[in-house]
Amino acid sequence: MANLLSRQALLQLASDLPRYEAEALLLACLNITRVQLRLHPDELVSELVTSRWQSWLARYRAGEPLAYLEGQTEFFGLRLKVTPAVLCPRPDSELIVETVLQLALPTSDVTVLDLGTGSGALALALQAQRPQWRVIATDRANEALQVAQYNAKQLNLPVQFYLGDWFDALAQRQQPRFDVIVSNPPYLAADDPHLSHLQAEPQAALVAKNAGLSDLQQIISQAHNYLKPHGWLWLEHGWTQASAVRQELVNRGFSHVETKRDYGQQERISGGQWL
Repeated sequence: MANLLSRQALLQLASDLPRYEAEALLLACLNITRVQLRLHPDELVSELVTSRWQSWLARYRAGEPLAYLEGQTEFFGLRLKVTPAVLCPRPDSELIVETVLQLALPTSDVTVLDLGTGSGALALALQAQRPQWRVIATDRANEALQVAQYNAKQLNLPVQFYLGDWFDALAQRQQPRFDVIVSNPPYLAADDPHLSHLQAEPQAALVAKNAGLSDLQQIISQAHNYLKPHGWLWLEHGWTQASAVRQELVNRGFSHVETKRDYGQQERISGGQWL
């Protein structure tokens, strides 16, 4: 027993991290709540768990997100499996889900397309909130699509998945017209300083050419071919890209173009209606 460490001692091993981060990491590693940690900080931990904690600390310090360590994360109330094949869904991306749910759409006979679905976060959240809708999701990476399909199966949500690059994935689908198209595409420039903190995540899902705008421009340029009359397109983008995305939407003939701010008050998503 002398070699065993307490929960509090494990936490002290992460004293170089911000307190909240260290606690969040420890709670996930021990699979306990913050209340349990507060009430029983001196409870001893097995050598096996201590070894896992030391491994997690090393990986986290090297830049691996907590979601990868835990193998799951939460998005819009759903528990999603995540692996290094997909981006870790961020809370700011929930803004797209909230925006679509606020559109004046019927409760049935609505079709939604999620381009570049990754873990399936957007598609699955919308399907969970609107069970009567038909939700389609695509991704160019087979490994990512497998993660999304696993999540859909675990959550018992009937999202349909297609493998391919943006709209090319729909080539074999009949009646490829949608009421809503959403996407969180790559939008970071290759020299974006934020990439230094994102090395553990798939770079192909983060970086785009033309200062991060190329995939956004490609989706906007083709979206009208896949939207029903009065259909909506909503895209996540970088906080400095809102003006360029809005202009691209206007140039391509979209109306009611607007940008919404994320929880940090940064311009995060833009969209418009195809008339």
